[in-house]
Amino acid sequence: MRFSLIPLLIFSDIISAETQRSLRERRLQDAAKRLMKEHGLTCREVEDLLDIVLCKES
Repeated sequence: MRFSLIPLLIFSDIISAETQRSLRERRLQDAAKRLMKEHGLTCREVEDLLDIVLCKES
């Protein structure tokens, strides 16, 4: 079984309605981009938070 933070983010007061909608609809790349823009998170932080691969390897 995996632990996911997505349900917590969907119901968080500090996450925008559009980001929450993206998360509910499983549009994780859209949600990731919004989280980076709205909250100043790095690509790596968003990857860890949403358990996705988004960043280009350097």
